[in-house]
Amino acid sequence: MTEPDRHEGWYLEQFRPGACFRSAGRTITETDLVNYLGLSAFFEEAFMNVPFATGASVYRRRVVPAVLVLAISEGLIVLTGRLERAIAFLGMTELAMKAPVAVGDTIRVGTEICSTRPTSKPGRGIVQLLHTVRIDDDSVVMEYTSTRMVQARPE
Repeated sequence: MTEPDRHEGWYLEQFRPGACFRSAGRTITETDLVNYLGLSAFFEEAFMNVPFATGASVYRRRVVPAVLVLAISEGLIVLTGRLERAIAFLGMTELAMKAPVAVGDTIRVGTEICSTRPTSKPGRGIVQLLHTVRIDDDSVVMEYTSTRMVQARPE
């Protein structure tokens, strides 16, 4: 996969099916977990109770909620800069957790452009993207497809 890079927001025409880009990495910290749990009230013992998480749970480590991994992944995608001309997030499909993510793991997101099409209204289009989230050892931990509306290049 290529090195992470930054771009101005892409217009619809710059999203070419089959092309890929990658985000920078981001380590998930204890602070991320605690802040997310407080914000979301996701008070499950697997996340809140360290002795349970590291002893009695099947993971034997402090894992984080999948929706936290998703939120950080979306932030990493936005930070690539390619979506600065996005108008709307339209949906997500085929979300699959492949493996747990723990405090201290570093995630990065590879994105493949699946399809593009103009909308019935001029000046915008729809882009479908496949996102693959990986951790330090390059193993896949999450995959999902997103659909977004983006600006078309001005005439």
